Amino acid sequence: MVIVGFITYAVLGPSDGSSQADKSTPLDSMSAPQSTSAECTSLVAALPKKLDGYRERTEHDGLITWKSADDDSGAVRLRCGVDRPTSLVSTSVLTGVDSVQWFTPDSDDTGSPASSQSPTTTTSDAADGALWYAVDRRPYVAIWLPSDAGNGPISQISDAVNTTMPATTVDVGS
Repeated sequence: MVIVGFITYAVLGPSDGSSQADKSTPLDSMSAPQSTSAECTSLVAALPKKLDGYRERTEHDGLITWKSADDDSGAVRLRCGVDRPTSLVSTSVLTGVDSVQWFTPDSDDTGSPASSQSPTTTTSDAADGALWYAVDRRPYVAIWLPSDAGNGPISQISDAVNTTMPATTVDVGS
């Protein structure tokens, strides 16, 4: 009997009653003072209804969410109109995806000095993934990508960002 229980636990894992899609991310409480701008409105309208491997998007309080098709993986989330990431400096590494320059902070940086949640996190109450910022567009766009999202979602989001928001210089602060 103990062996059956152990095998079940090993295969199914521990259950805390929530899936990765329901776990918190830095975007959940991130401020987005420019979320009602014309640029954000255009971006939201241009975003795909579904992303590769994800269900139809939902929107609540300016947070766009695509839940995983399998319910076990985390959700892709997007918030437009966020503040400039404070850790973005002249030596920051940027990643280009479909003509959009993305920045992934190495440390806690959710645009708010008082933030307490790390952008790359794997704690039991937080989703497993990384925070990305489109830093060559205004207003800034932040997305949360689950660690198992693959390339499809960021490519699809980058296409919408590139189509609706003109590129500008990267502001690395002073």
